[in-house]
Amino acid sequence: MSEKLVLGVSCYFHDAAAALVRGGHVIAAAEEERFSRIKHDSNFPRHAISFVLEQACVAPKDISAVAFFEDPGLRFFRVLRQYFFSKQGRAHAAEVFKTWKDKKLWIRETLSDYLGLPKSKVFFLKHHESHIAAAYGTCLENKGGFLTLDGVGENCAGIIGAFDDSKSRVTSTLDFPHSLGLLYSAMTEFLGFEVNEGEFKVMGMAAYGEPIYREKIELLFKYRSDNGFELDMSFFAFQHSLTTNISPKFNTLFGPSRLPESQFLPANSNRQDWRINFPGRYYADIAASLQAVVEDQILNMAKHATIESGTKNLLYGGGVAYNSAANGKILKQLKLDRLHIFPACGDSGSAVGAALALTGGRAELHNAYLGRAYSDSEVRDALRRAGLHWKTYIDEQILVKSVATLLSTGAVGAMCRGRFEFGPRALGNRSIIANPRDELMQHKVNLSIKYREIFRPFAPVVPANRATEFFDLEPSETHKSIYKWMLGVTNVRQEARESLGAVTHVNGTARVQVLERDVNPFMYDLLVYFGELTGIPILLNTSFNLRGEPMVASPIDAIKTFKLSRLDFLLINNCLVTR
Repeated sequence: MSEKLVLGVSCYFHDAAAALVRGGHVIAAAEEERFSRIKHDSNFPRHAISFVLEQACVAPKDISAVAFFEDPGLRFFRVLRQYFFSKQGRAHAAEVFKTWKDKKLWIRETLSDYLGLPKSKVFFLKHHESHIAAAYGTCLENKGGFLTLDGVGENCAGIIGAFDDSKSRVTSTLDFPHSLGLLYSAMTEFLGFEVNEGEFKVMGMAAYGEPIYREKIELLFKYRSDNGFELDMSFFAFQHSLTTNISPKFNTLFGPSRLPESQFLPANSNRQDWRINFPGRYYADIAASLQAVVEDQILNMAKHATIESGTKNLLYGGGVAYNSAANGKILKQLKLDRLHIFPACGDSGSAVGAALALTGGRAELHNAYLGRAYSDSEVRDALRRAGLHWKTYIDEQILVKSVATLLSTGAVGAMCRGRFEFGPRALGNRSIIANPRDELMQHKVNLSIKYREIFRPFAPVVPANRATEFFDLEPSETHKSIYKWMLGVTNVRQEARESLGAVTHVNGTARVQVLERDVNPFMYDLLVYFGELTGIPILLNTSFNLRGEPMVASPIDAIKTFKLSRLDFLLINNCLVTR
């Protein structure tokens, strides 16, 4: 099947997506949320499917096979045990059964009917097989270890193993309910954030605390070892409840849960006073303690995988692989030659993984711009309908200099150019960008542009050949895929922290994006010229969206967000709108 056209699909749980793969080449991939505008949309990805087929200029009849990212039957058997055969879970059985009866049990029939293909062309992959295939199929290492960690697939929350050429062996599995992803989600709820949305916020909060409650976090485990762990389930409720992840015993240990939206930092706080005392200090210390224990467990399992493989190469996937602070430590502390994480390492990326697993093909992934681009005529029409005035630039280098000049004066802008990114990270095509030098810029973008919590950090983007000057990276690390995809945290060099106030987190770190020119020439040239103007070839880079919304996809999305925010300028393709 290596050169056949395979459609990969993920849906019905969270972050539904579709991908089209020929051999090892990912032609197109997109999350359904980008089209529906429902964040983390879990519904059948009809818009995403239509897009990937349109991008490849093919019809459903041209598809050789459809790969679904997991086995619904195996997941349903686990759900039966979890809710129908459990005394505590039985209260939710009717509600759970309805969603399965209405759609989840019939995915083969749904895909067959929607695409007009025989059911024999629809294949089910294993959930964690899809996760690891997304990483394996997009890098060319022939030997290494692999690790996947997430909430739960069918009945599995993680696998550890090794591969040699096309052969692989699993050395350990983590079975539900013993899940590092669900542990993190339970603590996300305790800390006052929305599950499957606020885990990134927990990581940001952790930097404000100290891991002084590690012993309490350790009590949540029955044991931990280098090839697995077990949770003490008396602290949790996710195994039988649809309304909460934590049990009363959890609150007895940690105290009352933080109220959502309650004050965390004092108003107008800065880095000189945040450590003294602040309203959320206890919760920050809990977050820091959780992060420390989780990092330790991930490191142990990653080390086990590489020892099993006899290499310094590791493929890593699943939603837990978005923990960028842990990723940076895996790379450095294990001294890996290669740590490869697919840029959409959660369930949306499993659409790609399922298709790659079915084709058996492999190809290095050059960039994550796998979504839709919009034509200049579509852009002009959208701007005209919105009543906006714009200037069109024919010479892209003049445009680069104009945008860099605006940024150097303190303006905050947004870019909607080329194909949008696949995955949760804005990598230059759907980005809000700003001057990284002043700490007050972080406050401005958080409060006045994105309308989100003041403690949330921002990422810097830097040319690859300048990265080691500002960040604690070795030259050999600048090409690692975790930094290419903005999936790794590292220290900002001490001498650079004052000049990178808007992108240096309170603990002196940054989730850096290292950029090669051939990946995104416009963004790269913008960095270079901004550096000529300011002496700092770095920009603050964050996703182009408002709080609670998906990243923008179309010019219409971009214009709507521009109007609702206090952005100073908007660049769509080569059309520049200023206030």
